[in-house]
Amino acid sequence: MGSNAQTKITNTHPLYLYPSDYPGITLVTTPFNGTGYGSWRRGRLISLSAKRKLGFINSKIVKPAETDPTYDNWVMCNDMVIAWILNSLDKEIAETVIHTETAGGIWKEIERRYGQASGTKDELTISIIYPPGTCDCKEEWVKLEEEQRVHQFLAGLNESYSGIRRN
Repeated sequence: MGSNAQTKITNTHPLYLYPSDYPGITLVTTPFNGTGYGSWRRGRLISLSAKRKLGFINSKIVKPAETDPTYDNWVMCNDMVIAWILNSLDKEIAETVIHTETAGGIWKEIERRYGQASGTKDELTISIIYPPGTCDCKEEWVKLEEEQRVHQFLAGLNESYSGIRRN
């Protein structure tokens, strides 16, 4: 099959784009800025699943050969998913991944950067003991918030600082 052959892609096919699908569509109200990764990730998974595009980030929809008749559709859908992901990211984060060629590559990079830290942050929120609500504990609350910020900062450090982060 040459690249000129036409392949019928129906609305149930993962390479189908609906007329309402366009690169500027916003699938989130607040762009991911480095905090709340778990919630951002879950929201993106739901959105991409609803649009039948989850396979672009979990490697289930593989890039076909350039001679495959679905190649152009794959490129178009991959670019659309990239646009949707970039639109859900804070500008500074988006600029660090925009040159990645596949939606799956962008997803893996964001997961690498923020995924591990989110586990630590979740563990932190579970382990926090809040001061009693009946006392005037302003100093305790300020100290608690400062400790949380330090933990969030440390959790966000890349792997080269893993020793410092553990301590």
